[in-house]
Amino acid sequence: MNSNAQPTFDMPAMECRQPDCVLPFKTTGEECSILFENWLRKKRFVPSMLKRSAATSGTFKGVYLPFWTYDVHTCTDYKGESGVNRTIHYTNSKGKTAVRTETQWHAANGSIDLAFDEVMVPASQTLPASIVNRLNHWDMENCVTFREELLAGFMTETCQRDSGECFPDAQKKMESTLDEDIRKEIGGDKQRIHSKNTGYKPVKYKHLLLPVWMTTFRFNQKYYPFVVSGRTGEVMGDCPKSITKIGMIALAVIAATASLIYFLL
Repeated sequence: MNSNAQPTFDMPAMECRQPDCVLPFKTTGEECSILFENWLRKKRFVPSMLKRSAATSGTFKGVYLPFWTYDVHTCTDYKGESGVNRTIHYTNSKGKTAVRTETQWHAANGSIDLAFDEVMVPASQTLPASIVNRLNHWDMENCVTFREELLAGFMTETCQRDSGECFPDAQKKMESTLDEDIRKEIGGDKQRIHSKNTGYKPVKYKHLLLPVWMTTFRFNQKYYPFVVSGRTGEVMGDCPKSITKIGMIALAVIAATASLIYFLL
């Protein structure tokens, strides 16, 4: 699938400004530690030293992470095809009646207008994409206007990327919704999108701070970050795996299998 032209948008790059709003912490540090311990208990191959450190450390730090959100109007011209399936009955080489499905394709083109609200993009690169992409359960209706006193007792990351730099990431997030709506408009049983050209008109963009609890764990010369949402308490992170634990379970399975074979022979 190719576009006839690069997507366009009218947004000047700007220096990272003071936040417009903040979503305050709801989950406390004590709750965060308990949630993390409970989460680890469900992980079978986690190194024991990680579970011990989680139970005794209290190393989570409350951090406000910077994000940009965009309200955007889009207009997309597209060209494609609509496919309608037909059931064909025919006689096969053995003289028997068989059935096959054929698709008849018809040209389709048009234009769709879509509005997007609060498309969110991180303005820092501290957390890996595998974690930050899961930070999406935010009750944005509880955001409040930025005040310095809301940051007291917490760390605050500054923007590493301005609104212009982050907007292409917002475009990527909108792509799947645009394709879905184009396919709905094309209709039929199957759809092909041959080309599309989208114009983006940002209506409003905001710099906001979102709350997380963060810690890291070092294992085999590698650091593993873990995050607990400061609103929902959801835990995110990619755990290291203990080769020793995996090996012990593998040996146990081999031993059990050998014993079963012995008694069956």
